[in-house]
Amino acid sequence: MPTKPVLRPPWATYRLTHVEAMFTAIADRTTAIQIARQSDDPRIRATVTGARTTGPATMHRIRATLRKALNDAIRTRLIEFNPAAHVELPPGTRPKARVWTANAVHRWRETGQCPSPVMVWTPQQAGQFLDYAEDHDIVLYPLFVLILHRGLRRGEAVGLPDHAVDLDNALVAITRQLTTVGYQPIVKDVKTSAGDRVVPWTASPWPHCAPTTPAAPAGSSSAAQPGPTVDSSCLRWAGRCRCPGTGGCRPRRPGR
Repeated sequence: MPTKPVLRPPWATYRLTHVEAMFTAIADRTTAIQIARQSDDPRIRATVTGARTTGPATMHRIRATLRKALNDAIRTRLIEFNPAAHVELPPGTRPKARVWTANAVHRWRETGQCPSPVMVWTPQQAGQFLDYAEDHDIVLYPLFVLILHRGLRRGEAVGLPDHAVDLDNALVAITRQLTTVGYQPIVKDVKTSAGDRVVPWTASPWPHCAPTTPAAPAGSSSAAQPGPTVDSSCLRWAGRCRCPGTGGCRPRRPGR
């Protein structure tokens, strides 16, 4: 009797050159996005609107995910070699934070160069930002106040449910976050066990955050996006939730 052919999974033929070619393509795409963003042609810049670059730290996480999957395949004897364990990547060190001092702001305005990818506002600059937000986007203003005063991550603030806010005792329980997968909002636990916390709240942005907040005007940057029903204190309109990216779209930082 003829023997049945043995079906091999696609990753059984993976080689080191395949994984290296994948990361080379990722790096080339990042370079192309950066070049397009610096173009003098607005049509070229428009082609990368919303496109995200992939930094060294993200590439290391991609490799770690692939390495774990291929290690599982080795344990089940689907493959014998894990090429992801041998690929070399640039260091994924975190950039050091720098403060927006007066000299740093002046140099940025003159040259367009930031001292660091991670820049920190001074208290005065944060106040300017909140003043601008209060005047230009009152719907997002309470969200920004909460983040700046209590250090919430964007997804934690956007996904804050009504029942987590204790107005009588001025406490906020941070237990979950709203994130996106393929632009679809989903609810997840907070990133770390230390992130599951209760923080005091003494300021008063909450009158703007009631569940009965009216719908945002049509065409506003604060318009809700379709998604799962989320009882978010700051961001719930008519049973719909916002994409976490909406909270970062405006206003721009002071001085721009």
